[in-house]
Amino acid sequence: MEKKTMGSFIAALRKANGLTQQDIADRLNVSNKAVSRWERDECMPDIMLIPALAELLGVTCDELLRGEKKKPESFSAPTAAPDPDGEENETEGEHESEPAPVKEKPDPRIAKQVRAVVKRELSFFKLMIAISVGCSLVGCLLLFGFTYGLYRKIIGFTATSVFAVAAFLLAAIAVGRAREAKEDNELFDSAPQNLRDRYDRTLGNFSLTAFALAAGAVLISLPQIFVPYYYKTIMGAENYFPLAFLIALAVAAVTLAVRAPYVGWVTGNKAVSAFERAEAKDLAILDLTQLGTLTPGLWLILYSSKLEGFAWWIAWLPGMLLMFAAPALFFFLLYPKMKRRGSDVLVQGIRNIALLVPAVTLNVGSYVVSDYQTKEVYLDEKSMILALWLFAAIFLVAAVISLIRKSKKQN
Repeated sequence: MEKKTMGSFIAALRKANGLTQQDIADRLNVSNKAVSRWERDECMPDIMLIPALAELLGVTCDELLRGEKKKPESFSAPTAAPDPDGEENETEGEHESEPAPVKEKPDPRIAKQVRAVVKRELSFFKLMIAISVGCSLVGCLLLFGFTYGLYRKIIGFTATSVFAVAAFLLAAIAVGRAREAKEDNELFDSAPQNLRDRYDRTLGNFSLTAFALAAGAVLISLPQIFVPYYYKTIMGAENYFPLAFLIALAVAAVTLAVRAPYVGWVTGNKAVSAFERAEAKDLAILDLTQLGTLTPGLWLILYSSKLEGFAWWIAWLPGMLLMFAAPALFFFLLYPKMKRRGSDVLVQGIRNIALLVPAVTLNVGSYVVSDYQTKEVYLDEKSMILALWLFAAIFLVAAVISLIRKSKKQN
């Protein structure tokens, strides 16, 4: 008599369910060689994979470990009492009810395996998006380096475009892999709704951010290309950086406007899309009011350096109010209405107020060169670089705080 083994049992169940070794491997995130070794009894599946494998093959963990299905218990039907005429009461035997099936509770080991698979996919997706974002930032640094260090704006634009295309492709690959893992892996169907919503929100928000940064890197490099005259002629920093900042704000505004429909489209999760739409509306209003006053305030203060007398006061005083008072004022006015979003609004509002630091750095580092007819405002190179680093550091710190807060809330 052939000995029943776990490997032969797995092979028989796999074939009965119409699955291939590669199907089993894909759904458990192992190699097909590992499945082949299981079926040849060269090794056993990892203990963490047993619940998921049993569920996939339609058996219990005990049956899988024993290598055979449990035999149904036989119930002896009660003998019907004979009626007074000596005939058996067949009616009672025919209508005897079977015991009601007991609903099995979800195995905590399976739930743990499901969470591990979802978190593993999320970790890989975040890594790909981080590389994509890094490519976009490197492209921006190359743009500034080639343009203002070597006066080669064409080379700077080309390098930025190459890195932006690489960032876009990496983000697209990450999205495709994350969607494929969600659709093909049956373990995702067993995941709790909050875990699936978290997966969809991460997929939508992170990928949209990566795409927006790649597009923004190309857009902020375009003004230098359209500067006329000789190919080494570049736009001065005092004109280029305010324009680049406005382009970045426009990209951010468009990104916030399309976030909700994009998340719904890329994930197919309408509930998450509705949540993102409400949250994006509040955060967009906060950004547009705060940054929409900070930017013209900085421009007016820089422009006032070219003026004299009463005209200087007309430009300088509104600039100071818009730059220093308006962002904090709008935050305190809007926060009570948006506090249902929790610390997201708080972190983002304080971040926008903190952008005053690099703005003041640019203002302090500006100086005026005048001749008999005109005045020109210039920015000190060291002050400009320091302002850029401060700008990036403020956004990075705010993003890290938001991620830590969300991680603690979800765990």
